[in-house]
Amino acid sequence: MSQRYQTGHLRRARRKSGPHVWEFLWRETDERGRRVHRTAIVGTVEQYPTEELAWTAANGLRVYLNGSRNHYSAKPIPIRDLIDHYVHTDLSADTGWHSHATRTIYLYFLDRWIRPDWGEIALHSVRTMAVEHWLRGLRRADGGPLADATKGKIRNIFSVLFNHAIRCEWLEQGRNPITFVRQSARRKKVPVVLESEEIRAIRNRRAGICKKVGWHTFRHTYSTLLVENGENVKVVRELMRHASLDDAGPLHAGPISREAASAKTGR
Repeated sequence: MSQRYQTGHLRRARRKSGPHVWEFLWRETDERGRRVHRTAIVGTVEQYPTEELAWTAANGLRVYLNGSRNHYSAKPIPIRDLIDHYVHTDLSADTGWHSHATRTIYLYFLDRWIRPDWGEIALHSVRTMAVEHWLRGLRRADGGPLADATKGKIRNIFSVLFNHAIRCEWLEQGRNPITFVRQSARRKKVPVVLESEEIRAIRNRRAGICKKVGWHTFRHTYSTLLVENGENVKVVRELMRHASLDDAGPLHAGPISREAASAKTGR
C-alpha cells in the first residue's frame, strides 16, 4: 500500500506560559494500520514572526516525513527540499553528526550560495557543466572574483548534498553530478605569517614591519604557531573553526620549520 504525500498543516497555538508557538500537524499510519494525528512544534512566534517563515522552517520536517516517497521518485524534487532535509537530519544539533563549527560553516555556504541560485532547480536537472560555469562566475559583494578556496568549499558542500540524496535513495548510485566538476581550491598566494620578533614589535608598538598585516594574518600566525608546537591538526582545525581537514590543509603552507628559522636568524 502506497503512502500518502504529507503536505501537513500549520497552526498557531497558545501555551500556558511563554509566547505562542507554531505547530505542524500531519497524519500517518501506525503499526496497526490506523490513521493517527501527529503534532510537532516548529518554533515560537518570536523565532518565526510570520506564517511564511514558519512554513520555511517546517519544510525540513515535511520533506523528512515524505522521505520514503522520494525514493527514485519521478516527481521533481527541488534542491531547496534536499537542503532542508539535509539540515534537518544531518546538521541538527540533536544528531551529533558534526561539530558546531562544521554546522555553522555548512549552513552559511548553503544559505549564502547554493540555496539562492539552485533552490528552485529540480534534483535531476543539475548538470556538471552548469555547476562548473556557475562557480567560475561567482563574485564577492564588492564585485571581485570569489577566491578559489571558497569556490572549492562550495563545490564540496554541493557534492555532500548529492551524496545525501543518494544515501536517502532519492538518486541512483553514481548519479552525483558534482563528482566531475573541476574547481581548484589552491590559494593564489602564500598566507602572510608573522614571526615572533614581528609580533613583539606590534605588541610594543614599534614600526618597521613591511608585511601587509590584516586580521587573517593573525589567524594564520596563530595556526602556524600551533602546528610548530606540535598540536594535532584536528585540534588546530577545531580551534580555527575549519569545517574539514581539507580546509585546514593550507595551515601546512604557512609554518616555518625550526631549522629554517634558526638558519634565518643565524642561531
